[in-house]
Amino acid sequence: MSTGLEVETSSLCPAWKDQRIWLNLPKLGFQAMHMKGLWSDEEGASLKNKWLQHLMLASPAEDTEGVRLRAVEGLPGVDFLDPDSLFGLVAESTYVFAPVIKALEGMGYTRGEDLDAASYDFRLAPGVLHEREGYFDRLKGHIERMDRQNTGVVLVAHSMGNKPRE
Repeated sequence: MSTGLEVETSSLCPAWKDQRIWLNLPKLGFQAMHMKGLWSDEEGASLKNKWLQHLMLASPAEDTEGVRLRAVEGLPGVDFLDPDSLFGLVAESTYVFAPVIKALEGMGYTRGEDLDAASYDFRLAPGVLHEREGYFDRLKGHIERMDRQNTGVVLVAHSMGNKPRE
């Protein structure tokens, strides 16, 4: 659950298109609890419920009808869970790989050249992710391209990306 997800399409909230939904504290209703704001939108629907409807899967491989989420690509997908929350006041507390990215940049690595991330939709099982999006073929191709452009590739993984030692 440490890759950002954004709305690709939504019949529930068309205005949320191309906006980050995981994690987005204002959409969850956090803003209404701690600041002046409403739990409901202009149609009277609960923002928290709309947020949940977007994140739910209708089946192990399918988004809720009328909704399609995608992983936020590259480093922005894994630096912070909510990089824009409350004008950046909370962003630092939602870091995932931001400190690692900053350290690597300090060592001379450059975003998009020799420093990148393989974000993914964590809601899907690895096999489903590959079947739906060709994830592992795309990942393999990306690693091979980076290897040709640079002198080798080092992979850093966590969570589902790590296979325990046997």
